[in-house]
Amino acid sequence: MRHHKLFYGICLICSLLAACVSKDSYEELEATLSDTRAQLEQKTNQLDILKTTLKQFEDNLGQSEENRKKLQQEFLELQAQSNELEKTNQQLTQHLKGLGVELEKKDSLVSQRENIIKQYDESKRTLEAKLKELGNQIGQREQKIKRQEDALAALDNTKRQIETSIHYLESQLESREARIKEQERMINDLQSTKGQIETNLKKK
Repeated sequence: MRHHKLFYGICLICSLLAACVSKDSYEELEATLSDTRAQLEQKTNQLDILKTTLKQFEDNLGQSEENRKKLQQEFLELQAQSNELEKTNQQLTQHLKGLGVELEKKDSLVSQRENIIKQYDESKRTLEAKLKELGNQIGQREQKIKRQEDALAALDNTKRQIETSIHYLESQLESREARIKEQERMINDLQSTKGQIETNLKKK
């Protein structure tokens, strides 16, 4: 009965572990399988010992038939337990293989994710280098624009100075033209007066 409880306890552990496929569960299941194998080997040894003991008792003519039947019953029980443990061992081995395959798949996924992260880091470094280069180009262009703005400001200042000079010269030119016209008027008046005097002198 105690061996039956042990077998059912192992089966329960296997059922609980079957739902978990982490590396820790895999290692725990492997340890459980090792313990089961050890128990199986122990039961097998006990079975061999009982076989030998049964043979000795069977060879011993003084041994009672009741003891022989009792030993034979124990032998049958141990044999049944050994068969159950062997079956459990096979189930655990199969389940362990399945977990190994699933663990390999998870390792493959982890490797793929690591490669994706590596590619992301490389892309990030490339983009950062490009951004730095663009930043330098923008800085150079801003300096160029600043120089151009300074040059435009200087040209605008020069333009205002030239316009001021032009206005001054135009004003001077208008003033001179006015004086010239006034002088021409005065000359015309003098010539007219001179002509009138000469006409009056000729009449006399």
